[in-house]
Amino acid sequence: MKKLFGNTNLFRGNPLLRFFAGGYLLYSAYRLVQLYRDGQIPRGSSWFCLLAALAFAAFGAWLCVASYRAYRTSEPAAEPALDEETPGSPEPEAGMPDSAASLPSSCDGDLAYALDHVVSCVLDHSGILRQFSRENYAASFAQYRAGCREVFLRAARAAEEKGIPAVVDALCTFLLDSLAARYEAAPRGERRELRDADKQILALYLVPAVRDLDLNISESFALRLPELWCARFHGSEFFPGDYETILEGFSRQSPGSAAR
Repeated sequence: MKKLFGNTNLFRGNPLLRFFAGGYLLYSAYRLVQLYRDGQIPRGSSWFCLLAALAFAAFGAWLCVASYRAYRTSEPAAEPALDEETPGSPEPEAGMPDSAASLPSSCDGDLAYALDHVVSCVLDHSGILRQFSRENYAASFAQYRAGCREVFLRAARAAEEKGIPAVVDALCTFLLDSLAARYEAAPRGERRELRDADKQILALYLVPAVRDLDLNISESFALRLPELWCARFHGSEFFPGDYETILEGFSRQSPGSAAR
């Protein structure tokens, strides 16, 4: 077979060659039908001719479609330019961007600190949902609020200089970019579970905590984060809640209903 076709790996790995082969088979099927229609096929071979035309057409169409799909999936994705690594610097966690290297170039001081630590308000509290109950929510919320307070105090100071919309958009976008990278790095079967757990943390802890801090960015952040989340993760939405409403809701609604 190799002597007959030469380098068969080249044919298998080249979608363009397979596409032309499929086109040739389709053309051959058309010619056989045309010959049959014009009466140029011997009567005893007519059924064989039609079966061959059908087989050529089916396989040719499959080959064209498969090669087109292979061509689309083989297109290389654009890769961002990488900065030179500093010798001895620690590598980022697999599946997560190196936050310091991923910060916008114009960020410094308070905003850089806030962006560099906002993801920890989700990842460092992955087990907090186990404390979301009538008995434990108040204590777990107070602990969570204290742990994330400095991040948003620094962001609020940055907003006094750079403006609230710019800082809020930077925080929300960087947070969601980091979470999306985490989902992409996870096994396919675990992505939805990770995303849903993070959404619960955002809805039941992060947004209420930022609101409870009552900073200049609090309300804008509480509204913008769910908006960008819904735009990025279609079919997965949550609404901005607040601590008092969630606490009071334990008497009339099931846990987790602030996020759906």
